[in-house]
Amino acid sequence: IRAYGNAPYRVALLHGGPGAPGTLAPLARRLSCFGGVLEHLQTQYDLPSLLHNISEELSPFGPVVVAGHSWGAWLGLWTAALFPAQDPFDTHWKRTAYRCIRSTNHAKTAGQ
Repeated sequence: IRAYGNAPYRVALLHGGPGAPGTLAPLARRLSCFGGVLEHLQTQYDLPSLLHNISEELSPFGPVVVAGHSWGAWLGLWTAALFPAQDPFDTHWKRTAYRCIRSTNHAKTAGQ
């Protein structure tokens, strides 16, 4: 697991793939200006082990918002369903993520 920014870490990013570790590093760096962000690097080769690993690695950080890309989105959904103690509904981070995504989209359209 890679950490960006400073504690408390309230957002965890799950990359796509499988086999694409580090691809969410640019997003993690961008979000870290708002607070601590974790980037989980998938190291297990079967789904049950992977889901347990995600839960075990994130649980010391308390409730986190889990966001994933492609395969990582599926992993986030399955992890939240199997381990509901990892509460994905943190209002501050939902607002922060929305602002960040909106500003990124605005910058893209402005540059066209």
